[in-house]
Amino acid sequence: MWIAVSGQVPGSGHVERGIPCQDRADSWVGVRPGLMVLDGRGSAALSHVGAAAARETLRSFISDSEPLLAQVLDTPDEALAAVGWQGLARMMFHAAACKQLMLAEWYQTDAGSFEFTLTLAIVGVRRLGWFAVGDSPLVIGRHGVTALATGIESHEFANQTSFVTASPSSRLGMQGGLVPLDGVRAIIAMTDGTASRMVKLCDQTPATAVSQISERFATRQWDETDLIAVLEDPAWDEITRDDRSLAILARDLPYPPLSAEAAVREACIGDAPTASGTSHPAMGRGSKRAFLKVLSRDHRIRPSASSQ
Repeated sequence: MWIAVSGQVPGSGHVERGIPCQDRADSWVGVRPGLMVLDGRGSAALSHVGAAAARETLRSFISDSEPLLAQVLDTPDEALAAVGWQGLARMMFHAAACKQLMLAEWYQTDAGSFEFTLTLAIVGVRRLGWFAVGDSPLVIGRHGVTALATGIESHEFANQTSFVTASPSSRLGMQGGLVPLDGVRAIIAMTDGTASRMVKLCDQTPATAVSQISERFATRQWDETDLIAVLEDPAWDEITRDDRSLAILARDLPYPPLSAEAAVREACIGDAPTASGTSHPAMGRGSKRAFLKVLSRDHRIRPSASSQ
């Protein structure tokens, strides 16, 4: 069984300027579990509208495309699945881009006002399919190892980040693929505001806390309220004033101890020695503050009094 949790919060920089939260996060279970995060272009006046509308459009598309998804994500034919997913990803991209054109007509403005980044994953019987446009990473926990599926762009302020747009050339920024479902225990998508402290850009690896927080949901220790509490913690302001969002699919299965190889890999993610030479401890079971404590040591965020 899959457990879905998601949430988004506005960054303090947007709150101070009266700008709506431009992030949207969604995850769901049922016949075809999935998740997505969308991040409106900061310079686009109505990108929050575009992100919200595209989320609804994509959810409808996924619901209406069950026969096609079954052929791609459930078939034993790997070659057919690969070709089929490429086609489906292009169709979903087109649906999201066309929504921008519809909004532009409705609001009597340019379609560029609604642009956003997009990362999406859908789960099948044999494999999961994902695609992304822009700088919102997708993290997959499989066989005891947590790693990025997507590459990370980090150039929005230089106008180099890819966005879903109505321009045919914007599809060139797509990346995607299929991952065998065997051994997959968690799928996590986040926008760049969250990734700024949960993913190491230098070597594009997730912080240890990413796998630990997904385990908290898989074992039902946390719920969506806890997720929002983490995202709202004022300590984020020391690192980013951007909006933050997170979408998680976690498998409700026992989490066995990591293999020796996986344990070494996990210990290297976000756990570099401190200035005093000591290593960062792993997060034990407990409160949200325990999670924030590990995140602070990995990425210099201090737990605030409000998280106690």
